[in-house]
Amino acid sequence: MNHLSNIISCAQLPFGVASGDVTPPQGCANRCWGAATHETNQGIHRALMATMWFIDAEEPMLLVGMDGSWWQDNAFERLCRQTIADAIAIKPEHILLCLSHTHAGVPLTRAIPDGPGADLLRAYNDSLPDKLAAIAVAAKHDARAGILQSTYAYCKLARQRDEHRDGDWVVGSCPDQIADACVVAGRLCDSDGTLRSVLVNYACHPTTLAWENTLISPDFIGAMREQLEKAYGVPVLFLQGASGDLAPHRQYTGDLDTADAN
Repeated sequence: MNHLSNIISCAQLPFGVASGDVTPPQGCANRCWGAATHETNQGIHRALMATMWFIDAEEPMLLVGMDGSWWQDNAFERLCRQTIADAIAIKPEHILLCLSHTHAGVPLTRAIPDGPGADLLRAYNDSLPDKLAAIAVAAKHDARAGILQSTYAYCKLARQRDEHRDGDWVVGSCPDQIADACVVAGRLCDSDGTLRSVLVNYACHPTTLAWENTLISPDFIGAMREQLEKAYGVPVLFLQGASGDLAPHRQYTGDLDTADAN
């Protein structure tokens, strides 16, 4: 990534920050790829996390960045949102519940068919709304005056993944097409300048790890977050961008080192 440009925005409001582990258990159902030959995960590559910023504005808001696949039914998403809203007394529509879209997660739904690991997945999904609500409560309790600054830079990880070839669309890497490379970076500080949290917004499908991978993983986001948290000592909130046609150049593998390198 190239050097950050000058700071382009600054907002001062009471903010609260909290982060928590939302990793599914080993052995639960997690077949997210049609080509996969396994039905359950065999372990954990890196923890899945949920990081939240509570913004105590005139209309309080909650920004949630969560390592998760995708909502397979809207009712479950609404349940999670409402449980959080009830716990911190804000409107459900004032919660931005943003999944990272990792393809090495688990199905997020209450409609889980019987099969290997189904009971563990049901128990995990049953517990998820309350886990998220507890993190939200901690974020609200942490609220105090803060300064949010943001800037942007560029990263060449994402490539255009859709190519029209011989009359058909194929998905992979299409280097001849221009890809959106913008990274938005934010830092949340106390009024005295003490760093409290970092935000990263980037558009790239977390599809490094594909059907050969049998581990729960946040994909490339996990190593990114680990490096930043090691460097700065504060929680990192990742927001997935509009990544419908963007993916890593090196992807569709079971190699964990490739995910970490990305």
